[in-house]
Amino acid sequence: MFQHLCAANSPNGNPQRVFVLIAANGSIVDVIDEGYRGLPDVCRRLIELPSIAISKSDYHNYIRIGNI
Repeated sequence: MFQHLCAANSPNGNPQRVFVLIAANGSIVDVIDEGYRGLPDVCRRLIELPSIAISKSDYHNYIRIGNI
C-alpha cells in the first residue's frame, strides 16, 4: 500500500510531495519524491491510503528516509 503526503510548495513554487510505500506490518518500505512525475508506476498496483497534508519539515524528513 502507499500514501501520498503533501507539503506546501517551496518558495520557488516547486511541489513538495512524496509517496510512502508501506508494508503490511506498517513499516516504511520506500519513499519516492513526486517532483513533476506524478504517480510512480510501482504505486499503480498498490492499495492507496488517503492523502494527507504534512509540514515542510516533515517532507524533508521523509526525503531523508528515502535517501538512506
